[in-house]
Amino acid sequence: MFPLTKNVTFDNKLGNMQIMLKYAEDAQILEGLPKEIAQYQVGEGKAKNADKKDSKVKLTLKVQNSIHQIPGVEGVDLIESWSEEVKIPIKVPAPVTPAAKPEAGKEAEKPAESVQ
Repeated sequence: MFPLTKNVTFDNKLGNMQIMLKYAEDAQILEGLPKEIAQYQVGEGKAKNADKKDSKVKLTLKVQNSIHQIPGVEGVDLIESWSEEVKIPIKVPAPVTPAAKPEAGKEAEKPAESVQ
């Protein structure tokens, strides 16, 4: 099946490496063709959250074999994962007090109205 894309992942790697694509030693290629196909330089990435708790990085290379069966590096991704604790305040509701009811047989006292 062509084209075909595969991901190659390196744990705890930020980059700063060279990638060489080449045919296997026992590959059946035409006489006189070089075994090396391509060489790539991957620069060093920078982890933005390296100081966070449980910080981890992964470097992922996307290698594609084209429709013409020529392999190449399609892209490089630096993936970070970390844990972060956030304290969320919990509001405790105030205790509910029952409303004061007038006692039986007594009416609520009303202020007296002045008659003129």
